[in-house]
Order: sequence, then structure tokens, then C-alpha cells
Amino acid sequence: MMNNLDRVKIGTVHQIEISSRCQLACKYCPHPHLKRAKADMSMEVFEAALAWAQTFESPELSLTGMGESTLHPEFCTMLRMAREAFPDTKLLLSSNGVAVTDEMLDTMRETNTILWLSAHRPEIAGKTLQRSIARRVMTGINNNIIDSGFDWAGQVEWANMAPPHVCQYLTRGWATILQNGDVVSCCMDAGGLYPFGNIMDEVKPTHIGVMPLCKSCHLSVPENLQ
Repeated sequence: MMNNLDRVKIGTVHQIEISSRCQLACKYCPHPHLKRAKADMSMEVFEAALAWAQTFESPELSLTGMGESTLHPEFCTMLRMAREAFPDTKLLLSSNGVAVTDEMLDTMRETNTILWLSAHRPEIAGKTLQRSIARRVMTGINNNIIDSGFDWAGQVEWANMAPPHVCQYLTRGWATILQNGDVVSCCMDAGGLYPFGNIMDEVKPTHIGVMPLCKSCHLSVPENLQ
């Protein structure tokens, strides 16, 4: 059991996982082995997630999780809802680029969303990058699996090449909302094994904290939580 000394007050909602589905099965990702449901976030949970996130400071919000967000049938609607709820927040999205349509790119430009394309499928991501630039979407390429990859706290067989540093999720109180509304400390809890509550509960979680995966993570726990 964790005690209060293992926890930090939630400072912001850093991620909302609008889908836990993905059309790829990359060796360096824990998604193919997920035991929890691979499904889309319901609109009810998403609306509750946005409302709950508004109760915290939100300098940055990513509609990303273990799944591919662009597979959600209401992706464009959700992007507009997020921007309406957070007019001054940096809105981010990480995608493999496979399912990104021109309509989605136009919505990203409309909502001033920053798109990070991963190099999972470079033959497709490259074309998506060209289309995103043509549509004036702020876009970056994520190659960290090559030069700064990690083994997801021992959950996959992959080299830890990321430079060691203190976990920003625990330092800053970054909470992640999973597809079913569960709140976890960070994306390392791919399976959602250690939730600190659910946003649909009457009493919402107020803290996140150290979990068993922290012991095998390449990131270090802040000294005040050790």
C-alpha cells in the first residue's frame, strides 16, 4: 500500500487518452500486449475529462495515450472541444500518421494543434508530413525510438537510450486520464494497473504518485517521494 508520502498533488492533466486502439503492433511498444480494453473514449467520459482538467492549471494538454487518437470516429469534434475548453493551452497530438486525413489536418490547423509524427511507418509518416506542411499545420518528427528509446519500465525488450532524469510527471504532478476515465501517474502505466481514481467517481482523485513500475523505470523518482 502506498501512503501519503508516496504521492504528489495533481497540478495539471497532461494527457487524455481518447483511444486505446492502434492499427500497428510495434515491438518497442507495450500496446500489443495490453490486457485492458482497446476501445475509444466515450463522449461522456471525454466531456468529464475536459471539465475535470479545467479545475487545474493547464499550460499543455496532449490528446494522446497508448492508442492512436486519429482512429476515434469523433476525433475532429474532440479536438475542437478541447480547444474551446482550453483556448490558451498548448494543444498537442502524437500520431503514427497512418490514419491522418486532410480533414483532420485542417482541424489541427483550425485548433492550432501541434502534431508530432512518429517514425513507426516512415513510408506513410513521410507523406503525412508533406501534407501537414502543405496545410500549414505545426508538425514535428518524433525519432526518439531510435536515439532515445526506452523499455517502458521493463515492459518491452528494448534498449534504454534516453538520458536519465527525474520523472517530470511526479515532479510537476502531471496526471494522465486513460480511455475509461482512470487517472494514472504517467503513460508508463500502459496497462492502467495502478489507477488513483476515476474521473467519473463522485469524489475525484486529488493526488498521483509512486507505483511499482517506478522501480524498473529509467526515470528516477523525486527525492521528496523516495
